[in-house]
Amino acid sequence: MLVAWTQACAVYGPAPLNTPLTEWREVRVRSAEPFPLKVATSASTLVTACRATDVEGRVRRMAGDTLVLATSRDAPAAPAADGRPGTCPRYGDVTVVLTPAMALDAKEVDGERTTGFVIGLAFAAMGLVLYHISHAPRPPVT
Repeated sequence: MLVAWTQACAVYGPAPLNTPLTEWREVRVRSAEPFPLKVATSASTLVTACRATDVEGRVRRMAGDTLVLATSRDAPAAPAADGRPGTCPRYGDVTVVLTPAMALDAKEVDGERTTGFVIGLAFAAMGLVLYHISHAPRPPVT
């Protein structure tokens, strides 16, 4: 039920690149040009793990134009320089440096979709009640 609620009632909408995002908010970063996804190898060292055109995750930290995301799904990797398919980390924190060419979308609740979902649930519940009423045992007629 909760999964249906979050999928049916939430949509991605544009978020300004210069606006700080709250921690754990779901976001998607897209770009026509591949951008580097960096991972931490130590407390102070970042290395490029892959290049991607699209990444989704939850905001861990945001400072200026640097966004750290907790990812839990594959990011489609851009091909490597030698033409081989690239691979991106599936789980963990990745760092993205935002540029004006990138599109940053944040997930938010859509009122119209939520209303439709609630009305659909109400009709389903009413149909279930009417079904049980129509199939309830009746006393014999004398």
